[in-house]
Amino acid sequence: MEKKKPGWFDCRVISKLLFPLLIAASFYGYGQSAPAIPFTSEPLTVQGDLSALMVAGIDSFLMKETERAAASRNQLWHRDFSDAGSFNRSVSVQRQELSKILGVSDVRRTPGLEVMTGTKLQPLEVQAGNCTIRAVRWKVLEELTAEGLLLEPKGKVRARIIVIPDADELPEVLAGMEHPGGPGYGVARQLAAAGCEVLVPVLLSRQDNFSGSPSLNRYTNQTHREWIYRQAFEVGRHVIGYELQKIFSAIDWMELANRKEGSHAAIGVAGYGEGGLLALYAAALDPRISSTLISGYFDAREALWKEPIYRNVFGLLKYFGDAELSVMAWPRRLVVEESKAPEISGAPAAVKGRSGAAPGSLHTPDFSSAKSEWNRARAMLPENEVHLRWCADGGGAFAEPFSAAALNEFTAALQVSFPKTGSALLKPLIVTDWVDTAKRQELMVRSMERQVQREIILG
Repeated sequence: MEKKKPGWFDCRVISKLLFPLLIAASFYGYGQSAPAIPFTSEPLTVQGDLSALMVAGIDSFLMKETERAAASRNQLWHRDFSDAGSFNRSVSVQRQELSKILGVSDVRRTPGLEVMTGTKLQPLEVQAGNCTIRAVRWKVLEELTAEGLLLEPKGKVRARIIVIPDADELPEVLAGMEHPGGPGYGVARQLAAAGCEVLVPVLLSRQDNFSGSPSLNRYTNQTHREWIYRQAFEVGRHVIGYELQKIFSAIDWMELANRKEGSHAAIGVAGYGEGGLLALYAAALDPRISSTLISGYFDAREALWKEPIYRNVFGLLKYFGDAELSVMAWPRRLVVEESKAPEISGAPAAVKGRSGAAPGSLHTPDFSSAKSEWNRARAMLPENEVHLRWCADGGGAFAEPFSAAALNEFTAALQVSFPKTGSALLKPLIVTDWVDTAKRQELMVRSMERQVQREIILG
């Protein structure tokens, strides 16, 4: 598999750029006397494919730079654990840097959730035991909109939680509406049963259905996430940053709801797979989050170049590994659950007229590697001020995310008791008029495209 390194240009791109320059240089001065070389030199006698040797040299250099960055990273931090305020000030520079490289730099719109209507022009909502599930949308940036499901409990809201699915999972699965047995099935309904208001956003998927231009009838096999990543990178934005903006906008709305109700309900964020990635970044950046649960994601990141390109963040490893990000949540609770992660072997298949995707795969983090990264985070903290929790299945990964042990640790920091009733007992809901989930995914892709185009127009 071809390698790509996080925080650096793709070696293949460098090779393509330099090769024409070498050819041009060979013709420059043809027929003229060779100028004197102003430094000690000797003829090039290396045999073989020079472009391949150059790429191998670049590869070796970048691997050594990755190792060097990890070894010297701790010298860039000067954390003050005396109290929460002092700590936040001591990591403010790193938070600004993280926001910058993730592209979280645009002012969000005033928060407001809108309940969507169906084909019968009736609100899209369904009763599910002791909660109501509604399909909602909200405005995030000028062109960026978000959609998802809102689960509202009957009675007083004890906590407000954003549960983020993996990129290839529908919010309806976490809401217990369909696909029993899917990762995290029904967890949002379980939390609602405990008195929590739960919002489950839609993420861009790893499908390629809408990666391209309908007007030109030109498409690629890049996943939706890669399709947006490649566009957003050019204007200093990122698919991760846009989805974080959706989460932060939801937190804006939750804060506003607290103020309107005179409530002090704590806010939590839990995520699985790609949702776990977003939950970790959100906890590092936003002190308003009281408790965070990360499932199926946490690991050492020095091999980030093996993962899909849409996870690439320029210069990330200079300051941040998963350990550093988790420590940035201090003193707020952060639970790491070792669970089976989404398994992705590569991009969607290339077919005639649809190609161009970058390589990259996803696998369940190696247990010893993930635990070592957690221990590294633990070692950065004061002895009696540990906010981190580790949950695993007796020395291995849980088969499914959102175990009772992890959820209990997560909700305890929100002053909520997690119910003992398992999600397996929740029956799917029969709904005749609901969201067209394929159309919803297309709208999310086109919304990000328009936001990127807006940045290009504004310069």
